[in-house]
Amino acid sequence: MNGESTYQPDFVVVDEDNLESKKENPSDANKINSQEIVDNDFNQREIDFVNKQRHKLRVINPKGVYFFRHITISYFHSAIHLLSLLISLLLIFLFCRKLNIQSEQLISGVGYVSDWNVLDQLFLTFIVIFTLTKLRTLMITKINGTSKRYKIALCANAFNSIVFNYLKFLVLIFSLIFSLFFFAIDFETGFLIEDVVAKLTNGVFVDTVSPIVWCVTLAIVIRGFRFFGKGEE
Repeated sequence: MNGESTYQPDFVVVDEDNLESKKENPSDANKINSQEIVDNDFNQREIDFVNKQRHKLRVINPKGVYFFRHITISYFHSAIHLLSLLISLLLIFLFCRKLNIQSEQLISGVGYVSDWNVLDQLFLTFIVIFTLTKLRTLMITKINGTSKRYKIALCANAFNSIVFNYLKFLVLIFSLIFSLFFFAIDFETGFLIEDVVAKLTNGVFVDTVSPIVWCVTLAIVIRGFRFFGKGEE
């Protein structure tokens, strides 16, 4: 016994610079975890589906055009958009011309007089002003990438959706009129078809239905142009 311990301390020299370099960087870990989440959330079929939706041809879907506004639209799709836009504008022109012709009545000594009331004129004027305002807003909207092709696509889809939805509404109206027409016929007294048509197209029935038709028409137009003027977000 010489007073010395038989156990010697076991010291380890720690290189602090080395230790710091081996510490995990929190930002790198977050990047790795984020990448793993993305990889786990989407499989190849879902990625293919999203890619198809990006480059899908849209003709009556302004919401889809706006949602994928940063995706380049092909020249082929732009040609179809332009053609469909011209067809929709032609149908709108012919329909308005038909309404104008039907609204005119020949009065002896006076000439042709329109039977449109003040409510009809107010609704029509508002729709025209609203449409022109939305078109002007679309023209000055700034969109990155192929701005002209995007604007043509959005304009075509808006007018196409308005025509399509209005045609569906007309089918519903004519179906209701046909039902009323069928139940209004008196087969025993030989009630004439012309009399039924006259009752359904003039008088109290038309005065009651006309505001409803105009309100629905206005809602269709506003819904069709709801993405005009929206730019980068």
